[in-house]
Amino acid sequence: DVENPAVYEDDLEALSFENNRIYRHKVVQINHTTYDLRQDQDSINPRTHADIMALAPPDSKHPFIYGRVVGIFHANI
Repeated sequence: DVENPAVYEDDLEALSFENNRIYRHKVVQINHTTYDLRQDQDSINPRTHADIMALAPPDSKHPFIYGRVVGIFHANI
């Protein structure tokens, strides 16, 4: 919760990883709805297609935010 960082910090302190493990992946597949309401799928591979773009928050001066994926991980919690 961005508006209440204390709640967020409390949640992080209670977080525990199953078997103390995280798993690295080479690619992530993302299902999404396109602008014309069709279903589509994209993949992000940090070695070949690492740059991403998403809609910015409503109060932002620019309509998009940009980033670069440096790794893909998952954990069982």
